Amino acid sequence: MAASLPPIVSKDWAAARCSTRKTATLCPGDITATGSYSISFNYSNVRVVAAYVIPDADLAADNSNYFTFQLTNRGLTGGGTTTLLATAVNTTVASGTSALAYEHFMVTPDQNQELAKGSVLSFEVVESGTATLSNPSLVVEYQENL
Repeated sequence: MAASLPPIVSKDWAAARCSTRKTATLCPGDITATGSYSISFNYSNVRVVAAYVIPDADLAADNSNYFTFQLTNRGLTGGGTTTLLATAVNTTVASGTSALAYEHFMVTPDQNQELAKGSVLSFEVVESGTATLSNPSLVVEYQENL
């Protein structure tokens, strides 16, 4: 019989537990118009570390028919206007970015990433022209207990 090893215990266990990434996913169906999709963080303070869109079909880069994405902290009352991206990202030819089917189209926050307990985060999707975002998943990665 093999000797059992003692459990590995780290004095930093609590810090490691608090920094575990979690995801919130919204599946709004086809998006053919401008919309706002909200996530409420009711249980703790959070830091938004990543966000992305995963469409079911390719959305080619186009200067007439495209989408623009932004994340906005709506605060505790829903009226906040603090953006998490210094510059919104889009799928125009100038941006050089297509949203490919089943791949992450990154909407990476680069400012104002900390949200207070009870805050609402809005995933803003602005449609230009006649673009269609096919059955996307809107995903936000975050860390709790900051």
